[in-house]
Amino acid sequence: MASTDFQRLRQRHQEASETISRLEHLHGHIVIQQELVALVRDQLRDIEFQTATLRQIAEMQDHTSDRIDLLHQVDEFEHALKSLQVASRRAVLASKRNVERQAQLDRQSLFSSSDLKQRKKPQGNALQTSTNITESLQRTQLLMQQEIEKSAESARESTHTLQKALKEYGNLDALLNLSKQVIGSLEQGDWMDRMLLLFGLLFFSLVVAYIIKRRTWDVGMSMLGWFMGWNKSKAKAAKAAATQMTTVVHTLTTASPDATTSTAVDVTYAVRTAADGAVYSTLVAAP
Repeated sequence: MASTDFQRLRQRHQEASETISRLEHLHGHIVIQQELVALVRDQLRDIEFQTATLRQIAEMQDHTSDRIDLLHQVDEFEHALKSLQVASRRAVLASKRNVERQAQLDRQSLFSSSDLKQRKKPQGNALQTSTNITESLQRTQLLMQQEIEKSAESARESTHTLQKALKEYGNLDALLNLSKQVIGSLEQGDWMDRMLLLFGLLFFSLVVAYIIKRRTWDVGMSMLGWFMGWNKSKAKAAKAAATQMTTVVHTLTTASPDATTSTAVDVTYAVRTAADGAVYSTLVAAP
């Protein structure tokens, strides 16, 4: 598409250059000069618009090499446009001088021929002058008609170019909107993926922490509870044995001398019973 636009712009430069050359070498009527000036201005405005459009297209290229190449060509066309603008101003001035000079020559020729004919053919002077003026007006009308047709053709081409550029901009706008929607969907999907990854990582961390707790903390607390329970059972057994010993001693101190032998036997039996009770309590308390 860019190559076709550049080729069309190059053709417009060539047409504008030819029109400027015609304007610069014009020796016709003031009306023709004005038509050519208007045509040159329209062509330059069209070239300026197409150049600006191509610059925007070049700046939107994805590849750097293509963008640099297109921008370089656009710079060349802008330089050529400036040259055409300078040449058009010179051509306008030159055409004004030529038109004024031609008008002066026509007046001089008209007056001189009128004087000559008045001296030679007084009766045919008015008719010949009218004929010359009519022919001049016919030529002027023909030239004006040709220039109007060229201007209309140029206007149609400009309208077609503008419509095509507008359509291309509409397609580009739709493409940009679609790209925005796709990027938004991708961003939303990326956000959901991140949330799922974070949730999975959190769940995995909780599972690992639970396993470590079951393998270390719960086992340690069980062993500590067992050890503390065993110490408590041992203390209870010792306390029971001490209580029984106290009872035996109290019995010995209160017993009569005649019952010493039997009391000794009872003491021995009580001590053995207390010891057996302490050992039994310890074994029962053990897990």
